[in-house]
Amino acid sequence: MAEAYEWSNPAYNHAGTIDCTINHPVHGLIPFTASPTDAVEEGVLTYNDIIASGAPITAYVPPTTAQIRAAMDPLTQRQMRLALLAAGTDTSALTALINGIPNANNRELARIIFQHSENYRRLAPSVIVVLGNRLGMTPAQIDTFWAAALLL
Repeated sequence: MAEAYEWSNPAYNHAGTIDCTINHPVHGLIPFTASPTDAVEEGVLTYNDIIASGAPITAYVPPTTAQIRAAMDPLTQRQMRLALLAAGTDTSALTALINGIPNANNRELARIIFQHSENYRRLAPSVIVVLGNRLGMTPAQIDTFWAAALLL
């Protein structure tokens, strides 16, 4: 007969199920998500056991905008160039934008980054300067640009 796993550190997640640590009989202490609709009986029993115990369950805290941006997948050189082209900025326009950066050191840094990087991170200063400051995109518009570029 199935039994609930021994559990600790319960916390609700974004789906409303409960993330916790269980003491698995084979694997030892491992992360686990307990759900009332789990396909495995032990998952349902563990969920019910946590709820019935009356133990405090940490509330779900959604990630901040900064955390979401930091977790965005990087864009490849190809994705960045294709997305810029789709937004009306071809290679010559990008070069002109970079050449318009007033500070010589920042201008050369942006040139090197956009010509020689294999990928780009959403929160990289060069991305913020070129897309935000030079193309006039708001942070939310950069997020939309980024999500679309990831599909290219």
